[in-house]
Amino acid sequence: MSLERAIHRHWTAWRPLTSLVPADRVRTGWILATESGEAPFPYVTIERAGRLQTQYLAEGVQLQTITIRFNLWTRELVEGKRIAAEIECRFGRQEFSDGCVRVLDMQLSGHNETFQEDGIWHLELEYLTRSES
Repeated sequence: MSLERAIHRHWTAWRPLTSLVPADRVRTGWILATESGEAPFPYVTIERAGRLQTQYLAEGVQLQTITIRFNLWTRELVEGKRIAAEIECRFGRQEFSDGCVRVLDMQLSGHNETFQEDGIWHLELEYLTRSES
C-alpha cells in the first residue's frame, strides 16, 4: 500500500486541504466511527479501483497504472465541491514521491455526486494514476 501512503502523505502536506479535511479523516479502506457511532464529517477514503497494469523497465523499475478513487462524504454539497476542487488542485497532474514510490501523474478520469437517503452527499473522484517503484 505504498502508493496509498504516498497519497496520504501528499494530502497531509497541503494545508488548504487539511484545513477542509484533517489527515486523520483520510483513510485507506473504511473510516472509523466516533464513540457516538457516527463517522466525523467530512471524511475521505482512498481506494484502488479497476485493474493494476504493471510494466517492468530497466534496472527493476516498475511502472504501474491504476485508478485511484477518492470517496468523499459530507453533509453539504457546497462543502463537498470545495473539497473536490482542492483535491484536484493538489493531485491533478501532479508529480510527488514519498521515497518508496514516485507518482508520475494523476489525471481526473471520473467524477460523481450522489445524495444518499440518509442525507449525506457522496462524491467520487477517480484518477488514472501512473507511478513507479
